[in-house]
Amino acid sequence: MKLLKMLILISALPFISCTKGPSSLVNKIVSDSGVPEKRVYKEFHSDKFAMDKLEVHIFYPEGYDADREEPYKVAAYFHGGGWSQGSPSEGYPYAEHFASLGFIALSFEYRLVDYINVTGIECVKDVNSAIRWLRTFNKELNIDTDHIAAVGLSAGGHLVIANSMFPGIIEEGEDAQISSVPDLVWAFAPPVTFKNNNLYMAVGLDSEQVLQICPMTNVVSGNVPVYIIHGDRDSLVYYDDSVLFVKKMQEAGNESELWTIREGKHSSFWENKEHMNYVCSVINDQMKKIKWIE
Repeated sequence: MKLLKMLILISALPFISCTKGPSSLVNKIVSDSGVPEKRVYKEFHSDKFAMDKLEVHIFYPEGYDADREEPYKVAAYFHGGGWSQGSPSEGYPYAEHFASLGFIALSFEYRLVDYINVTGIECVKDVNSAIRWLRTFNKELNIDTDHIAAVGLSAGGHLVIANSMFPGIIEEGEDAQISSVPDLVWAFAPPVTFKNNNLYMAVGLDSEQVLQICPMTNVVSGNVPVYIIHGDRDSLVYYDDSVLFVKKMQEAGNESELWTIREGKHSSFWENKEHMNYVCSVINDQMKKIKWIE
């Protein structure tokens, strides 16, 4: 069955794969600002996984001082790529933007779906571990643990929403007493349901198993704020699903908002400079509104 899923998915890959990433913009930013600090945030001591360690790439704000009296707010970014491809470098443009706002900005690696050992559930576990890692090393990095924003694009957008909703999806051996739930979520064009496009196959799960990590079917009250930005011409991840999800969140009493990129496509977040500027302006305005920045 796993092999059948993989073969079907590969044949449909041009349709359901999320992105190969904003390569030209990333290259410019890397050459302008240098390579960020890299650390390992998670290791595996098992033959089960091809990836035996996971990295985080860290951007510090200008004038960063680990001994500053006021700790730093954090933006933790998770890349897109259909859960099966992508890398932390794809988050550099948005990490750079959050760093310019005074945040410690981090772009995290996570395991990629291989249809054998790694499914979307393991991806959620890695996001869970990443937020917990931030809270574990908060004193070393001078992190404000009450101001951690999880940010994700496409598949990464799904993962940060899912992580905020399913804190019980935890890696064996980790300390559940340390919260893995961020204080708010920014999701760009996130798959919030798996009923369309056979997206459940992309996470290596069947149509019943995928309900464990499906945001749309698991909305309850008490969730952290979820802010979504989505293009209304996205033919890959449906805009109308984001509209419905935000409505369900609000009806459940949760803070949730949707901003629309007019004529925006799925690729708007890395190929269209005007649309990327709009995303950054929305972030700035909302962060000021909720008093995370001045």
